[in-house]
Amino acid sequence: MSATLCFLAEDESRYTSLRGGLDLGLHGIEGARRVLPTSHWQYLHWWGFVDDVAMLRERFAAKAKAEWDPDPRHIWLTGGALAPDLTTAKVLRGLGPRRAAYLGDIGRFALPCVVDVMVDALEDKQAKDLPATWLREHVGFAHARVAARASTGDVRARAALALMALP
Repeated sequence: MSATLCFLAEDESRYTSLRGGLDLGLHGIEGARRVLPTSHWQYLHWWGFVDDVAMLRERFAAKAKAEWDPDPRHIWLTGGALAPDLTTAKVLRGLGPRRAAYLGDIGRFALPCVVDVMVDALEDKQAKDLPATWLREHVGFAHARVAARASTGDVRARAALALMALP
């Protein structure tokens, strides 16, 4: 730990959110581990570089500290491990009018759950036309997953196949 942060950490009352953010910025996951026990977590965007799945899941589950918007960087940094946590219907509903932008961001990841999210969001007014456009543009990647869902009788997947103009 740097001398500056050692000084700041000596007096716990001085270890504020700003200092915690500095620790995170300078020391990554080690800084996160120091800040975690006393942090209010209100500035999750400071945690955008943290790749510790367990730590992030703890943060997401903390009801008293749950004022956050999902960050696509967490999906990327965890190699997709947090995709199931950050693409649930509850998380997507909570985004409201920001949903289309979020879907656009996660649409950059070649993950099966992204295909599922796009199929499920086809009739979502908040998502606008992004899911349909995404499915048309990613036919090569998405077709097998959509076809597998359609074969089980999934009505949304059948609609997605028709939209994708594939048999």
